[in-house]
Amino acid sequence: MVPVIGIEILKLTPFWNGVLLAAECVGGFLGAIFVSMFMPPRHYRRVFFWGSIVISLSIVFFSLSTNFYLSVLLLMLGGFGLAEFSTMQVTLLFLETNSEFRGRILGLLTVCIGFGPVGMFYVGYLAETLGTVTGL
Repeated sequence: MVPVIGIEILKLTPFWNGVLLAAECVGGFLGAIFVSMFMPPRHYRRVFFWGSIVISLSIVFFSLSTNFYLSVLLLMLGGFGLAEFSTMQVTLLFLETNSEFRGRILGLLTVCIGFGPVGMFYVGYLAETLGTVTGL
């Protein structure tokens, strides 16, 4: 929904809309570096929890933002949180599961991730029905 917000709410040109989309990637890159370099295993659960909170709040505040620079900052922050969440999602399952069940659990995770497009369809439906900001 980032391009829709960029065009409809922020009134951006395609170039600046691309900058807006790239902000999440920059945040994700920085988040991945942060986790890999500075997080000891004893903090993995906290990283997962706070990554989930950060990405969720970033989505909410991004949908309400009418300022380009604030939107870029929120998307960078969201990308950072998404990197923390995504990294720990697999890592914690791998570390916490007995070796004989790892294949099954990681397969189940893959199935759950595969249902992501269903959620994206629903977000698109809500945005079409209720409006972009409310749907997001």
